[in-house]
Amino acid sequence: MTAQLTTTEEIHPVEPDAVLPRKFVGRSPGQIAWARLKADRTAMVCMVIVGATILVGMFAPVVSWLYGVSPDETFTSLLTGDAVPKGYLGGLSGDHWLGLEPRLGRDLMMQVVYGIRTSLTIAFLAAILSTVLGVVMGVVAGYLGGWVDNVIGWIVDMLLALPFIIFALAAMPAIQAAVYTPREAPSPFFKMVTLVIVFTVFGWVGTARLVRGQVLSLREKEYVEAARAAGAGTMHILFKQLLPNLWAPILVTFSLAVPGFITAEGALGFLTIGIVEPTPDLGRMISQSSNWLSADPMYFMVPAGTLFLLVLTFNLFGDAVRDALDPKTRR
Repeated sequence: MTAQLTTTEEIHPVEPDAVLPRKFVGRSPGQIAWARLKADRTAMVCMVIVGATILVGMFAPVVSWLYGVSPDETFTSLLTGDAVPKGYLGGLSGDHWLGLEPRLGRDLMMQVVYGIRTSLTIAFLAAILSTVLGVVMGVVAGYLGGWVDNVIGWIVDMLLALPFIIFALAAMPAIQAAVYTPREAPSPFFKMVTLVIVFTVFGWVGTARLVRGQVLSLREKEYVEAARAAGAGTMHILFKQLLPNLWAPILVTFSLAVPGFITAEGALGFLTIGIVEPTPDLGRMISQSSNWLSADPMYFMVPAGTLFLLVLTFNLFGDAVRDALDPKTRR
């Protein structure tokens, strides 16, 4: 009888090559978004270009030192009698990789590098301030509701009704006249601060409306009710419970706001109400190049192409970030 007894291994032998079930490892939403972003080739190419552009803007003095030319240095000896660069393609040479600027003879590459720095500085400052202001106003309006929501909604509607370009054309000279006399020239720093303020005043409304809509749905969640029942204050619920769950739409809004502000800064520079000389600016370069389009087309093509590539890559990268953070999107 003992011989008839068998062990479990004898009845169900374990095969050495049996495949064990895989272990699933949980991933955070940030890890999932990063994995989806890495799978998008267009997003990765745009991210490299955006990162390189930001580095060029941040380290513009280093680029100038390595290049051996400062943005204010002039080379009038390389201009013809008509103030046009000698040679082909706007004076393109081994010493001046993108040619020279007509009339003043400044190096075009250094003007573009420092113009990128100007555009990115204004765009990022305006995007940060407008995003912060929009998040605060949207969270407060969505959570408190009532008359607070109505007042903030009226302000948002009023700002959306104002045409930005027309308002900027009127506001920039008015602000300048309030600070400087007619005989005084405004400093480039004053122009930069004024642009950031104008962009912030108009830029926060979109973020506020988006955040308000998200807060209206989040404020009824169980964890908010639990925090309220535990005696948590309004500020704690707003910035400790609701705000951490809004990082995805806030990040998307910020990534899409930067190229919008770059375009707006270039447009105001083209209309000659933006950054003034001697600070390099892409929009102003495009405006000035219109007078030299037939004699030196490179003077127009270089800043215009740079601005186009800058806005395009930032927009494509912002769209990719939005798709990566959206759980309903499948790519």
